[in-house]
Amino acid sequence: MKIFTQKVKKSAKIFFYVNYFLYISSIITNLNNMYKFNRYPLCSLVYFEAAKMLGYDKDEAASMAQGRAAFFAAAKWGFKNKNKVVDNPNITLVESVPFAGLAAFILPAGALEGVNGVRCCTRDGDKIHQPSSYYKNEAKIEECVGVEGLEKLRAFVQSELQALGDDVNTNAVYNFYKNNRDKARMESFYNEEVLLSA
Repeated sequence: MKIFTQKVKKSAKIFFYVNYFLYISSIITNLNNMYKFNRYPLCSLVYFEAAKMLGYDKDEAASMAQGRAAFFAAAKWGFKNKNKVVDNPNITLVESVPFAGLAAFILPAGALEGVNGVRCCTRDGDKIHQPSSYYKNEAKIEECVGVEGLEKLRAFVQSELQALGDDVNTNAVYNFYKNNRDKARMESFYNEEVLLSA
């Protein structure tokens, strides 16, 4: 009986160490494939490229992209303050335009002093999505994956969106984003030639 108990203990110990080794191996594998940045900057980059393909200039595209990324972030958290009453002089200027499968709210060109192009805004016009916010998000990506990594990501997004053709103004853009939002943030997406240590 004593020998049997010792064999069981030895087997349990071996089992423990094998599982511990597998656990540590999985952690190391996951460390090699961790996300380099969060979804928000990627979402805004995808919609920035879509907006440029739809004819918006660079700053207009940046504003539209920030608006769409902010919309998805708000949707994720249940649109807090969605029923808030806003006293805002811009509210009568707000227009709705189709943008990549969903309506986007904009202030048209000339609605804002000193701004020639359109700016994406909230439904009531109380929050204007500034291009500078988009450029900060793009800088976050560059900080994480380097200039070459950002260009690789941009080329991938542009190529896939161009393949959509006329569908670039449909929900196909969201489907592309959804299907690639994890892959395009993983270190494994960026090969050694372009990946810079963060």
